[in-house]
Amino acid sequence: MTFIPLDPRSIEQDADEYIKRLKPSIIVVQDEAAATTVERVCSRFKDAKVRISCTTSPSKSWNSLSSLSSLVPEAQPFDNGTSPGQEVALIVFTSGTTSTPKGCCHTAANLWSESYDFDPDTYTEKWLVHTPVSHIFATNNSLRSFRYGGTVVFASKSFDIHASLKALELYQCTRMSAVPALVQGLLSLPAFPGKERLALHYVSLGGTLIKDEDVRMCKRLGSDDVIQAYGMSEGAPITSWLRDDPLLASGQ
Repeated sequence: MTFIPLDPRSIEQDADEYIKRLKPSIIVVQDEAAATTVERVCSRFKDAKVRISCTTSPSKSWNSLSSLSSLVPEAQPFDNGTSPGQEVALIVFTSGTTSTPKGCCHTAANLWSESYDFDPDTYTEKWLVHTPVSHIFATNNSLRSFRYGGTVVFASKSFDIHASLKALELYQCTRMSAVPALVQGLLSLPAFPGKERLALHYVSLGGTLIKDEDVRMCKRLGSDDVIQAYGMSEGAPITSWLRDDPLLASGQ
């Protein structure tokens, strides 16, 4: 089954077009406001066989996520398909800054590669996600973490640097993706507890070239290792270094 995350901020303008083009079997919305908007602007939303709302008491057109266990008595394994690894597993839409948003298709092999080839460890991690779940950061990090059995910590519904800092300490997150400005922002907060009270092991730093000062900044946050990466809808969907690249020192 293909996963297609959509930015909830664009639902009002684009949901009808998305649903007409994608013809989804399942639609999942985050809250009742999104469900109401989809019902109002999408002429064919009821064509979806399953409509799920992540609330406890949705309207009659939707099933509550909390009730799914009673609706599905026994899960069935997925068919491996005719070309394992080549089936489309993820479609990420571009932002639409310059034209109509375009869907970028990624195969299961794309997703395996980004977690197997780019991640330095495969032991259990707690990955902090700062962004909304529709953002490419959240999509990449969640799928990479799920692949090797890690835990994903969503700090807040929308970006909140204070919530991110609280989650780092409270849940002892060991991994996160960030840009240098975010790392600097975390360090500058009056509530920053000091790296001794954090458990950060690894920072995937993107958005720009990494300078020595950026690495030192991540070390002040308590990170053991730093690696450059760049996530984008049209990418793999992440672009980074292979860990055995001779340009890296000890895989970092």
